[in-house]
Order: sequence, then C-alpha cells, then structure tokens
Amino acid sequence: MVLRSNCMASTQDLLPFVMPHLGDLRAFTRRMEETRAAYVCTNMLWSFLICLLGMLSGLFDLFVSFAEPLSYEISQNSSKLQQKIHNLRRVVK
Repeated sequence: MVLRSNCMASTQDLLPFVMPHLGDLRAFTRRMEETRAAYVCTNMLWSFLICLLGMLSGLFDLFVSFAEPLSYEISQNSSKLQQKIHNLRRVVK
C-alpha cells in the first residue's frame, strides 16, 4: 500500500493504519458525535451567559440613567430643606 504524496492520503488508505488503534469505527464515530454535542452545548451555555450578562449590564445602565436625575433632585430638595430648617431655627431663637 502506497500513500499519496504531499500527505494527501484518502480515508481508504488510512483505515488499515487507524482501525487497530480505534477499535470499532462506529463507537469512535459515536464518541466524536457525543464530544461534538458536548462542545455545542457548552458553547450554547457560554453564549447564553454572555447574552444574560449583556442584558444585566443594559438594565444596570438603564437604572443608573433613571437614578442619576433622581439623586440630583433629592440632593436639591435636601439642600432646600436644610435651608428651611436653618431659617426656622433662626426664627425660633
């Protein structure tokens, strides 16, 4: 048996060399499909987690965009309230 040049061997040329090491070709194929399925599931899980992280980041940005004006308004009202309390203390004294 002669292998083709430039490492361009066909599957039929390689099978006699590969089969003793793999045992049953069907079992090998099944293992490869299970491994591929595991990789696909893992990739889908990572994609879902990254998407979820992106959504949480977007929600956090949305919360910050609403909370910023609210905190500014609260601080303005707080300073006005402190001024009124200060004025009332002057009147009481």
